[in-house]
Amino acid sequence: MSTKQQVAEAMRTLPLFALVLAGCTSTAGKCTLIGCQSGANVSLVLTPALASDLKAVIKACKADRCSTANIPLPNQVCQFQGPQQVDLCVIDSEQGSPLLRMMIVAATDVKDGDVYSVEVSDPTGGTMDSVMVKKSVTYQELQPNGPGCGPTCYQATLQK
Repeated sequence: MSTKQQVAEAMRTLPLFALVLAGCTSTAGKCTLIGCQSGANVSLVLTPALASDLKAVIKACKADRCSTANIPLPNQVCQFQGPQQVDLCVIDSEQGSPLLRMMIVAATDVKDGDVYSVEVSDPTGGTMDSVMVKKSVTYQELQPNGPGCGPTCYQATLQK
């Protein structure tokens, strides 16, 4: 191959080499695919009587948008009905007192000052136990795949 041909070949591969180098310095390829949702993570300690009362109802709200579900059976998830999306609702009894955990998903834009509420009670009076939390929240930004990698979510916490 002549010098002229070698220079021509080098000129053809130079743009490809530059693209490879550019790829090495970007975040592309370094991002994972972890997803997230904006909303409020809820943790409520329940009395054993309330956690085992299958007539008890969970009411979860963001502002005036609410959904309800019955207390789930052990090792089952809550099945909510209504316009407010609620995910990952379970009762965890492994740490002693029953703990209701759920994620109330923000169906619309989030802003600091949003109000979330959760109430657990038995409307039939099977147990007089009940628990309620209502809170105006401040969101924390979450980037589970790292800076420069989507998605970006905003989450708050409610505990009682």
